[in-house]
Amino acid sequence: MTKPTKPTRVTVQLRRAIKNSGATLYRVSKESDVPYAALHRFMAGKQDLKLATAEKLMGWLKMVVYTTELPRGHADRRTKGKSPRVKK
Repeated sequence: MTKPTKPTRVTVQLRRAIKNSGATLYRVSKESDVPYAALHRFMAGKQDLKLATAEKLMGWLKMVVYTTELPRGHADRRTKGKSPRVKK
């Protein structure tokens, strides 16, 4: 069992989405193939989820993660068209 850490925006959003889905934890568990006990502990704030488990829940909820970060080496206006240098 992974020990819970300070809640991140992802965990807060995931808990909120599960709660707002209107489905029981039993239904979420069965339809997402996530063990009920792990889901219950996560919702109670007693356990964090593994990434694979979070992905299952996000798939069931039809959630998508977006990032504002660009891939490494991608030119943008912050670097004025030059790839950022990595200091050695």
